[in-house]
Amino acid sequence: MEKNRVNNRIADKAFYQQPDADVIGYVASEEAFLRECEEEDPGTEWEKVAQLCDFNPKSSKQCKDVSRMRSVLISLKQTPLSR
Repeated sequence: MEKNRVNNRIADKAFYQQPDADVIGYVASEEAFLRECEEEDPGTEWEKVAQLCDFNPKSSKQCKDVSRMRSVLISLKQTPLSR
């Protein structure tokens, strides 16, 4: 019985420490994102788009068809809009 109590206390500590670790991870990823946003050099916009989009034409049947969006982004990259 005493062994179960000790095991439960250890499990409780691990359970309550897990959300703290998750929050630390979220804060670190948000800081990295903000740093990346501040480092905006002219001409690097398409590299960011390429990072965020999956330009791999192979897709599974369960995913949405994003081929039209992919082709629009590629055409915009090749011939940008004139302002």
